[in-house]
Formats: sequence, C-alpha cells, structure tokens
Amino acid sequence: VSEALWTALCLPVDVVVPEASEAEVYVADAATSNKVTLRLLEAGTLLKAGEGVIIHTTEAKTFSLNISYAGTATQDAGNVLSGATARRTGLTAKTFYGLGNNEGVAFYLSTGTEVPANKSYLLASRVPSGSNALAFDFGTETGIGQAVGAVDPNEVYYDLRGRRVLYPSQGVFVTSKGEKVYIK
Repeated sequence: VSEALWTALCLPVDVVVPEASEAEVYVADAATSNKVTLRLLEAGTLLKAGEGVIIHTTEAKTFSLNISYAGTATQDAGNVLSGATARRTGLTAKTFYGLGNNEGVAFYLSTGTEVPANKSYLLASRVPSGSNALAFDFGTETGIGQAVGAVDPNEVYYDLRGRRVLYPSQGVFVTSKGEKVYIK
C-alpha cells in the first residue's frame, strides 16, 4: 500500500480478510453521481476470488493476505466493484473509474482503456449520471460538524478504533478531550 494509504485489489484466489490493525478491507455497496459508499468487511470474512475490494492501512506498507483453505467464499451480492485478476484490455475511455490520488484519494473517471491485473474498478454504467470523481462515503454519520482551528501538536489523538496515533496526518481522529477532528 503506497503513501496514499489506499489501494484497489482483486485476487485470483479466495483469501481471508485480515485484522483491522493490519489492513481494513472494504467493498462498495452503492455509487451515486459523486460518492461511493464503502462497507468495512469483518476480520475473518472469506473474500471470493475475483472480488473487487479497496484496502486501507494506517501506514504505507506491504502485507500478506492468507489464502482460504477452510471454506468456500461467496461473492458479495451488494458489491458494485468489479475486479480484474488478469490485465483487462479493450475497455473504452470514460467507461470505468479507477482508484487514484489526484486531488485526494477517490475513484476517478479513467481516460485509459485497460485495468491492470489484480486491481478493482467501478464501471461507469453503475454510476447514475457520473462525474469525473467519486469520493468515499462510509454510510454512517460521523458527528463531525464545522471544522475549527488548526491541529494542536500537544494534543493526544486516537483513530476511530481507539488506537493512539503519534503523528496524525490525514483522516478522522478523536482527541483525549473527546472531540472529533478531521485532518486534510
């Protein structure tokens, strides 16, 4: 996972979703004209071969997904992401969205005609009156209101899972005072 902390993934084998402390794995439940609604998969969930997912980590790193030998994974019927286990060629420009980091991490309308192997993407036909970029929506209210002030370097910050973050950089955090903070 790069410095952007997000990657699109599709694997040719069934795998087990890791603990959230290792990586968070999301599927996309819906797409509107400007947002993609992501749903976090629970650790231990079996992920079907060919299933398109989005991975998030708290730091740039390489990690492993364990191959599932314990059971048979099933395709997530609500997932609107597609996956390419081999390089997919022959697509037409502006007919799919790929994960990118142009003006922030989001799905951007592709000007290319292929999807690399082991990547997920979103078909433009699944987006009503699509735009050039689709931001992430996590489908829940965060309780974050108007942004105020700058980040206090002396404050103690925690991620949304309650883990202390020494150097908050980008995302949503909770302070030791219980305030929710969004850092761009």
